[in-house]
Amino acid sequence: MADQEQTALWAEANRRVLDDLSELSIAAVKETLLESVDTAQRTFRLIGANAKALSQAVDRVHATAEQTGQRVQETLSTSASRAREAVRRAA
Repeated sequence: MADQEQTALWAEANRRVLDDLSELSIAAVKETLLESVDTAQRTFRLIGANAKALSQAVDRVHATAEQTGQRVQETLSTSASRAREAVRRAA
């Protein structure tokens, strides 16, 4: 009987240790997954912020290009008018 009791005690101790190790492993996996999800969420937020900043920069460049195009057109139109006027006076 003593051997059976000892075997039962060791079996119970082994079961408890395995349960504790299983709980620790599960906790570690959960923590790792939570960290991974958190990192992914932060990454997507940064990507979104970068996309927004890039979009705003493109909008500013577009507006500047339009303004520059208008100024160039006005300059060329004014220069052409002055050139025509100069030719008329010379004739």
